[in-house]
Amino acid sequence: MKFFRVLKRPSLALLWSGQVFSSLGDQFFEVALLWLTTKQLGAAAGFIFGTASFVALLFGLFGGVIADRWDRRSLLIGSDVGRCVLIGLLPVLIWMNGLQVWFLLMVILIGDLLGTIFDPALQASLPLLTENIETLYDTNALMDTTSRFARVLGPGLTGILLVFLPFVHFFTLDAITFGISACTFLVLGTRLASPPPSSLKREEGKKSHILGNFLHDVIEGYHLAYKHTAFFWSIVSLGLINMAWSIAYTIGLPLWTQRILHGSPALLGIMISGYGFGNVISLFVGTLGKRRPLTSMYIGKIVQGIGFILLAVTSSSLIAVGSMFVSAIGGALGDITLATMIQTDFPTEHVGKIYSLRRTVGNLGLTFGALASSLVYLVFNVSTGILLSGLLISLIGVICLFHFRLK
Repeated sequence: MKFFRVLKRPSLALLWSGQVFSSLGDQFFEVALLWLTTKQLGAAAGFIFGTASFVALLFGLFGGVIADRWDRRSLLIGSDVGRCVLIGLLPVLIWMNGLQVWFLLMVILIGDLLGTIFDPALQASLPLLTENIETLYDTNALMDTTSRFARVLGPGLTGILLVFLPFVHFFTLDAITFGISACTFLVLGTRLASPPPSSLKREEGKKSHILGNFLHDVIEGYHLAYKHTAFFWSIVSLGLINMAWSIAYTIGLPLWTQRILHGSPALLGIMISGYGFGNVISLFVGTLGKRRPLTSMYIGKIVQGIGFILLAVTSSSLIAVGSMFVSAIGGALGDITLATMIQTDFPTEHVGKIYSLRRTVGNLGLTFGALASSLVYLVFNVSTGILLSGLLISLIGVICLFHFRLK
């Protein structure tokens, strides 16, 4: 756990502390939103997530361009403040009995839109706070570990918090954590400010169209990614796997908890915690395959699919938690490798757009998965839908594994 040594740097420690709170708040929000939408709409909740994700998807690549062009500190603060206000309105509307489906759609949509700017801006800012590749790798590992621990602690605290706190205030907690995160970026000040990249300098007096420049940058990012064979294969397979994962996890897991186990939000939180704990363990398992990161990543995808297969064939809550643990161990392998690859294998002025390309392809899979889930669970029962999704994930992992082993 040597990556914790980066906390000796005050700027990184401050940044990390803000993301700890924000990550925990995100998990409270996820449990509350998944339960609320699937409880009210059933499998049709897939249309809510799918529609919002699709609109955000259209904007995703431009989010990376914005992160490369504009002041990243201002973007980070603005994104957090916007999400703080938006999510803070949810408990107010629920209390007034005025919450409608369209507002849930708007919350997911705008939240995703702001995320398409925040995430690449944060990834592109990390090299500014580090001195060398080793420190950058450790910082990526620390940030990744933070989100993984949040997936353990956040959902696991659901049952305890429900004793003291009304369910609706899970949204309130998330809004507060976004405010805390914004304050940390405010305190960091100019340490997050980056000079305009050389590739964006224009000849004096030359006029250009903003949309044309944006499209040019997006196309340039795609060509850079396409030339990097290992990275391009990774993001394409990620998109396909995310489609199956969205069917099995985002919609399938809460439906499985409700219809197979007839459980409560607390049980769903435990299930998600099992997945989060597996994410944490995968960080240490991943170090064993550091010399062959692509091989370990695709073996992990095979394991991820097996975890969902185990979930589909059981009706035991204990085995179900274990299956989520197994699935998460495999699913998260390679995340740090891809993040560091983006930050080191591509020019600094293109980090934001390359990260956004990876995110957009991943979100494309999530979008189609969410939209398809309504049809899948209309044709098949919940267990069968999860089983087919797990088989697809493992199959993609096997194909990619043999592709790179035979090269």
